[in-house]
Amino acid sequence: MCDCIEVFEKKFVDEQPLEGRKILKATINKMLQFKPGKLIARPVIEMLLNIEGLKKEKVFNVAYSFCPFCGVSFDSEEGKEESDV
Repeated sequence: MCDCIEVFEKKFVDEQPLEGRKILKATINKMLQFKPGKLIARPVIEMLLNIEGLKKEKVFNVAYSFCPFCGVSFDSEEGKEESDV
C-alpha cells in the first residue's frame, strides 16, 4: 500500500498550519477490515447525520476503498496493506 496517509500526517505537523498553537500529532482515522487471514486498515471519513425524530446527530463512518490522496485501490494486489491475523 502507498504511504500517502503517513506522509500527509507528518507534513501537517511539520508545516504547523495553525497560528498561535502547536500541533503535536495529526492522525487520520482508520477502520480495520477483516478478510480471511488478512487485516486491512482503511482511512475513514465521518458523516454527521441529522435523522428525523432524533435530537442528537448520529456519526456514520465511511471507509475508503482507495487512497484518497493517490487513488491506489486497497482491494488490488499491489494496493493492499496486509498483516497476518
